[in-house]
Amino acid sequence: MAPARDTGPGTATAGGVGRYGLRIAFVLLVALLVSGAGWAIWDSRQTEIAEYQSNQAKMGLVLAEQTTRALQVVDLVVQAIRNEVTEGGVDTPDHFRTFMSTEARFQQLQARQEHMPQLEALVVLDAKGRAINSSRAWPPSGAVESDADVFTHFDSITDNGAYISKPQKSDLTNDWAVYLARRVIGRNGQLIGIVAAAISLRYFRDGSSCVPGCW
Repeated sequence: MAPARDTGPGTATAGGVGRYGLRIAFVLLVALLVSGAGWAIWDSRQTEIAEYQSNQAKMGLVLAEQTTRALQVVDLVVQAIRNEVTEGGVDTPDHFRTFMSTEARFQQLQARQEHMPQLEALVVLDAKGRAINSSRAWPPSGAVESDADVFTHFDSITDNGAYISKPQKSDLTNDWAVYLARRVIGRNGQLIGIVAAAISLRYFRDGSSCVPGCW
């Protein structure tokens, strides 16, 4: 006759403890898996943030270099026009107006603007702030720009360096631009005119769109 199976309290307790231990182990395993997944997600996110910040820094450097080069090229054009005036012996406001307001000068302005996508226009102002020539169209508009940022700057102080205006919205193109300008001086250092270049801000905005893909 087979011995009777022990089903007493001791056996039940041992079974319960075993099942409880399995539950604890299972919970700990799940916790470890969740923690591991959470750490992996956090680490991946931190890596993405670091890469994004690095790319943004690189993009900033590229845009800064691009802007500097574009402005330097424009300034060289403005200086070349100003040098033509001084080398031509122009030294009075009236002479400047006559010298720079011809159709031949208009064609030269257009030729200088060609192949320079950052340039919206080259503009020449006389000593009273009147637009006497522009690469935009012939004949010139003759608009008075005496309240414009560029003219008020050079009219109020003696500055022989380049000046960059505040951003302005063009009435013709409806785009934003800044003006890089230099004063033209005549006899006794008087202001006889201003040569300015309208630089399209859209050029830099559109140019920046290719930067992230460059990395």
